[in-house]
Amino acid sequence: MKITKIKVRKIIPKDGLVGFVSLVIDDSLYLGNIAVFSRLNQSTYSLVFPEKKINDKAISLFHPVTSSFYFELEKEVNEEFDKVIEEVAPTPSEAAIFVADDKPIINEAE
Repeated sequence: MKITKIKVRKIIPKDGLVGFVSLVIDDSLYLGNIAVFSRLNQSTYSLVFPEKKINDKAISLFHPVTSSFYFELEKEVNEEFDKVIEEVAPTPSEAAIFVADDKPIINEAE
């Protein structure tokens, strides 16, 4: 498996959440809305994969099956995120996502 495209969206940081990433694998599979959180050391980022809550149970929508593939994804996302983060942080009107009532709301007007 090869990651053929990575798209990073910076957001105004909140509670460690600094952005979202979407990936295309082998030009065939799109995986989106992967949260990017800063680690405590602030030099690298960790990934959190989307879940759906049904009743009180969280069900994973997708995630890596092996730790080696997770670390490969994390390494490539960290490299891409570092490139993007060097740019100026978004202003509230430019942000791809806004936070209201502690729940993220995606700005669909892109």
